Amino acid sequence: MQHPAGPFFQLDENEYKRAIDKYPELEAPSDIDYIQRTATASILVGRDAYFDNSTILEQFERIFKMLKYKREFKDHAIEFTVDNARTHTAKSHSVNDFGKSIATRCPVETINYVDSQGAKQTLDCYFRSGPNQGLSKGLLEIAKELKMTTTSNLKLNELQKLLVDHPTFSTTSRLEQLGDRYNIKVMFCPKFHSELNAIEGLWCSQKQF
Repeated sequence: MQHPAGPFFQLDENEYKRAIDKYPELEAPSDIDYIQRTATASILVGRDAYFDNSTILEQFERIFKMLKYKREFKDHAIEFTVDNARTHTAKSHSVNDFGKSIATRCPVETINYVDSQGAKQTLDCYFRSGPNQGLSKGLLEIAKELKMTTTSNLKLNELQKLLVDHPTFSTTSRLEQLGDRYNIKVMFCPKFHSELNAIEGLWCSQKQF
């Protein structure tokens, strides 16, 4: 963190007290071993499991909740630059996660997206009423609901190609969506270009490469 309050983010005792007044879950037991009043944690190589996407999201949500209580960051616009790793860029769903027909695989209950007019929309992926109540819709029904097709003889791969670029499936990562909830912008470093990756540059500097 490039700030005189750094290099590692930590609230003082008074700041942390205000944070837990708003977010008492910051004090809840966790499988992650955090340094006191921070979102900083570590693993022991060879013994602890590496962080997966759910762990990453927990850690980021912790710091998102704490940031506004840091005196030096008050009224600042906060942006995070994150390495382009799959644990960071994982999305809530992909068109490939869905089955074609009713009552087939479906990873999410609903999908929130922004349509071509800039309006926020919510798509139910399960039937809420009628004879199929409680069953997943499948891509064919979703495509019809989105007015992407009126025919019923499309194959699964054809439906996937049809829907892959629709806003319901061209979604941002879970981490970006989490940042939006806290009015924080998350940016990913470029893929495959270590010379443009500030995080790689920091590692090289620390390792004296």
